[in-house]
Amino acid sequence: MKKIQQYLLPIAIIVAGILIAGTIYATQHKTPVKERSVAEIAQDALQPKIEVAPVSDADHIEGPLNAKVKLIVYTDPECPYCRIFHGTLQSLYTEHKAAGDLAIVYRMLPLERHPKAPKESEAFECAHEIGGNDSFWKYADTLFANTPSNNNLDHDKLYDFANTINIDAAKFKTCLDSGKYAQKITDSVKAGIRAGGFGTPYSVVQVKDQFIPIVNSNGEGYGALPLNAMGQIVKELGNL
Repeated sequence: MKKIQQYLLPIAIIVAGILIAGTIYATQHKTPVKERSVAEIAQDALQPKIEVAPVSDADHIEGPLNAKVKLIVYTDPECPYCRIFHGTLQSLYTEHKAAGDLAIVYRMLPLERHPKAPKESEAFECAHEIGGNDSFWKYADTLFANTPSNNNLDHDKLYDFANTINIDAAKFKTCLDSGKYAQKITDSVKAGIRAGGFGTPYSVVQVKDQFIPIVNSNGEGYGALPLNAMGQIVKELGNL
């Protein structure tokens, strides 16, 4: 079995090329990331110690469970970069849908600085409970298309979004108001941290039984990479 470092090196080089072109922006800033050489970025291949649960039918999956490349994304409903990245992921999935070689997996990781995000994460779970996997993704599409992010989403909008995708309003309200998924979200946050997610969006690729975090040399996620970078990463890892 190849060591995970051998998988990370192609990612480092891909990201290096994009950075040198000046098209990637830092996850936490609006200014461009400082340009670095391929050799410098290649140091990002150092393997962080992470613990990631394999993708299963218990996950929220868009695409086939047996897809060769499974992109696990730890997301926060109040994160503005997650909002941008959601659109990128939808475009990426559309490009691979016919081939069936890519699955997008969402795991919730509401950050402490976003106090509204845990309840919004519960709303995703309620959408899934009532309408299944399809409703989960429709709810994600609707929320990310309409949220102002950074704790500015009106709580009542969570019910409106359910109505928009034709989820039973009464059932949704009962579910969300009950707090029945609060512990699940708490557990999801803990799992996300064990996976190396200290910011969002944070991505880990599962190829066979290997988990490949998209991180820099400090183990920090690259965040909302653009479509061309994500496409190259999926292509590269799909050929392993």
